[in-house]
Amino acid sequence: MKNIALLSFLLFNFLSIHGQELLLDIVPGPDRSLASPVDYAVLDDEVFFECFLSSTNVALWKTDGTSEGTIQIRSFGFSNLSFFTPLQNGVLFVEDGDLKRSNGQPGHSTLVYNADYDLSSIHTYNEGQAFFMIQDTRTRLFRTNGSNAGTTELGSFLFDVFGEAYSNYKNGVVVSENSTESDKFPPIISDGTANGTKTVSSYLHDLGINHHVETAVGADNVLLFEGDDGEYALVEDSLYEVTIHGSCLQSLVMDSVVVIRGSAGITAFNWVTKEHYDLGVGSAFSSPFVANGEKFYFFGGDDRLYEYDIKKFEYKRISNQTTGSFNLNPFIVHFEDDIFYWQKANPVSRLRRINLEEMTDTVFDTLPSDINYHATAVVVGNKLLYSKQTDNLGLEWWVYNGENSSLIYRERPEEIRVFPNPVSERLYLAHLPNTTNGEYAIFDLSGKRYTHKRSNTLINSGIDVSSLKDGNYTLQFRNQQGELRTARFVKITGD
Repeated sequence: MKNIALLSFLLFNFLSIHGQELLLDIVPGPDRSLASPVDYAVLDDEVFFECFLSSTNVALWKTDGTSEGTIQIRSFGFSNLSFFTPLQNGVLFVEDGDLKRSNGQPGHSTLVYNADYDLSSIHTYNEGQAFFMIQDTRTRLFRTNGSNAGTTELGSFLFDVFGEAYSNYKNGVVVSENSTESDKFPPIISDGTANGTKTVSSYLHDLGINHHVETAVGADNVLLFEGDDGEYALVEDSLYEVTIHGSCLQSLVMDSVVVIRGSAGITAFNWVTKEHYDLGVGSAFSSPFVANGEKFYFFGGDDRLYEYDIKKFEYKRISNQTTGSFNLNPFIVHFEDDIFYWQKANPVSRLRRINLEEMTDTVFDTLPSDINYHATAVVVGNKLLYSKQTDNLGLEWWVYNGENSSLIYRERPEEIRVFPNPVSERLYLAHLPNTTNGEYAIFDLSGKRYTHKRSNTLINSGIDVSSLKDGNYTLQFRNQQGELRTARFVKITGD
């Protein structure tokens, strides 16, 4: 199969394309259909990401938004990269079950821990340390400085975790299933030591405070939690009653005030005066908060963007535009003096920009069909990185430096995508070329063929791979027109 990935930069004026210039073609070739930056990490002024050099070769790359600063760190062959997390002059990532670290220098990567496909989450909590969680026969929490010698198991628990969210508290973290589900795992707290790693309920018990904690969130030196008999804030080992309005979902520290996003409303707690306030928003919000000075921004229940002034304790709508129907996790990014967000619509979706000084809401970029979960926007140093995906154009990454935008990555969707990956039971396909009718075959690394079938229901029914042994495989699909496409996947044994 031809080399089929492209990473390029096309400089253009962000309102109208002109004067296009190809800055870097990573893998030359007429067929550029394989490209899927599944994961990435932002570290200072650089973005670490994966790039498929061919159907059997994935590589780790980084870019600072220039051709000179876009380099391949190393290739990993037939592998699967995930869990990209920045950590002290480098990036943590998982390669086929192994937790590794790269310092960004060409050829460099080192083994941190053999996670054996059981790693479920990673969280950086200061410049040189990160927590990660392993789920095998137990739930185990680790701390690492990015080296094998500096990786320590802190504690293990006999319950499963799902959808864990990390928040920083004092010199450590709180891990909680910050959701509205009724059957949640007990929140965990850790200061980075084995003795200091326990459930939040046990932590409180050691302080002489007896509460069964259902959800919790850290906010610098404040611990907020939802107990079985009320909602509380712990400050300097003293307990204060607060109003959280349901499960703790997010905290936002703004000077001496902690803004608390509960499942049923927004409240605030002043950790200096110990006063707590109901901000009067109720459950009329549908997104996480983004702070900017003394104000924070969120999407209301009417799907429009609001600004809350924490000093005046008042909020107002700043845009009459909506994010679009069924956009359950809208993005809000503060960059320079503007707010950016995606507006999902049909037939045209838009990346919109709100000028906070002039309070104008204008279209920044467009794409000709619905965006999906890949659409996002993050601040990278002094640039804005945003991605968009359509059924016709595939996934694109763009960088905006305040004046111009650059296309840094583009894929075409003719290449097959498979999910979940790794997979234990059934493998599903997306982006089949032209038709779902055709035949498929599965091969291992030695070229041995395990399955060869014709099917016209692959997208809906998927492929049963439960009988395959654990390992790396290639799926080949040929449609009725004779077009051949491939995809790589990893088979693992399920629970």
